[in-house]
Amino acid sequence: MSKSCVKVSIVIPVHNGEKVLRRCLDSILGQTYRDFELILVNDGSVDSSESICRKYMEQDSRIKLISKEQEGVSATRNRGIEEAVGEYIQFVDCDDYLASDYVETMVTEIEKKQADLVIAGYTRRRDGQVVENLPNTAFYATKLEFSNDFFRLYNHWYLNTPWNKLFRRDCIKEHFPVNRSLGEDLLFNLAYMKNVERIAVVACGGYQYCIANENSLGIRFRADKFLNSMDLHRQVLTFAREELELIDEEDWEDITFLKEIRFCITNLVKSNQVSKGQKKAYIRSWCTEEEVKQSYKRCRNLDKKDWVLKQLIVRGLVGFIYPLICLVK
Repeated sequence: MSKSCVKVSIVIPVHNGEKVLRRCLDSILGQTYRDFELILVNDGSVDSSESICRKYMEQDSRIKLISKEQEGVSATRNRGIEEAVGEYIQFVDCDDYLASDYVETMVTEIEKKQADLVIAGYTRRRDGQVVENLPNTAFYATKLEFSNDFFRLYNHWYLNTPWNKLFRRDCIKEHFPVNRSLGEDLLFNLAYMKNVERIAVVACGGYQYCIANENSLGIRFRADKFLNSMDLHRQVLTFAREELELIDEEDWEDITFLKEIRFCITNLVKSNQVSKGQKKAYIRSWCTEEEVKQSYKRCRNLDKKDWVLKQLIVRGLVGFIYPLICLVK
């Protein structure tokens, strides 16, 4: 396919994905939309992933394979961006897959609305359970319009990932940060949204997000997880204040941050590598932060678990958090 025919560059970082890779590639090659190139970036796989990619490349001229030493998913996606020639860029993870009309839906939306970014929903698949997460269809011609729904979209996890979106390649001014392993996707999206105005949201769940097990990077206990969550929280508030002109702190309803605090506490309590005394010390240091208290005070629409934590934290009863989590874990 000539460069002039390529509308969409689909970028897939590949690392030891031999068990799921064929499902992903078959779903892309079976798309109703055909004007795409498929860029497979093999990030130092030590299984048969590269061989699988090579066989698919031999069968379809739209596929380009790049192999490199392992550098991590951010550097791998960045390499895909650098190699892309399409007008639009779509990211897909190799353990996920797409409904057959997904790319067509996204391209139709971005062209119909002349948007700079399309945000879709997704279908979450985990342990045989299937949950479709769909946002309300919307179009924002300016950042000021987008500001009204920013926190709602963020708190429902529609802004955090790169794979439920269609980007304009020429609007990507900053790549994925390579110096961190948590939250890099959100930072890439925030940086992109700084450079655009017209954003479309489509109620499409065609991206099949597959969660394999509980040993993933995002949910196992890490000592730096809380500080990372705090940093992301601050960057989200900076974006809201400086880019969306949300000056009133009462509008900063960052429920995602509060859920991250709960996940940090729960995973800490579950850990068998941290002593009981250390666990209590971590919880006290996290939950007595003034910034944490203020965040809980601002947020009103909380589920039961986060509401209980709010009562303990804002009232200074953090000593009850450890036994409470032990009771329900």
